[in-house]
Amino acid sequence: LLLSKIASEFADRHEYELIHTGFSLGGFLAQITGAHCHHERQKHNKVICFDAPGAKKTIKIKGYSDNRSNTINYVTAPNLVNTITPHYGVVR
Repeated sequence: LLLSKIASEFADRHEYELIHTGFSLGGFLAQITGAHCHHERQKHNKVICFDAPGAKKTIKIKGYSDNRSNTINYVTAPNLVNTITPHYGVVR
């Protein structure tokens, strides 16, 4: 999360948008990283995940706020990976 913090602060300073993205397990980690950056009050963060397991429970355990407006989860047909846990953010 240290690298995400550095990248997020750089993006805020230069008004860039930082997009955390990933597929499957990478998408799970992107959801957590995006929620962490939002929790740290870093602006300009967006999360886009593909066929990832949901990270909603993990994010809640960490105590991060429930701001899901910056997170989009794209899922194909339901399968074991993308339905195993609830998603954080919008599911499309």
